[in-house]
Amino acid sequence: MPKIIDLRFRWIAGTMNQLRFVYAGRTYTMRLTDLQWMHGRFSCDRLYLSGSVSLAFSAGQIDHLLAYLAQPSELQAGLAQWSPPLP
Repeated sequence: MPKIIDLRFRWIAGTMNQLRFVYAGRTYTMRLTDLQWMHGRFSCDRLYLSGSVSLAFSAGQIDHLLAYLAQPSELQAGLAQWSPPLP
């Protein structure tokens, strides 16, 4: 059985589409639309009400997420447009 890790995403104050999460002691920033693309459109509904949401990720999904965030932002836009969502 794959290891499941909960990541907690929070709004960045003063933004409408920027999120922050911590993994392995490092803080990462990403766009809301990218998280919805990777984890499902309705996975972030609680974010609108409470300002944060915890989502379960497998180790493979986290690897994919971190590799995606390491890409230049213009490449991220292209990947989000053409890559299939994770299972």
